[in-house]
Amino acid sequence: MSAGFVVALVEGFEGTLDEVLSRALSPELRAAVAGLLSQMATARSAIAGIGEQTNTPCAGS
Repeated sequence: MSAGFVVALVEGFEGTLDEVLSRALSPELRAAVAGLLSQMATARSAIAGIGEQTNTPCAGS
């Protein structure tokens, strides 16, 4: 699986969680979903960084 695919997949999950947050929820559930969104954003950034590193051409190539 490519890093780009995984990043797109995580973005889809983030969109779903954003939709959940837009609905009237209990404060506890809102906090839990917001925490998940934060963790997913961190993971997405890390995966995107790995993808960029693996797509960088080597010197002398």
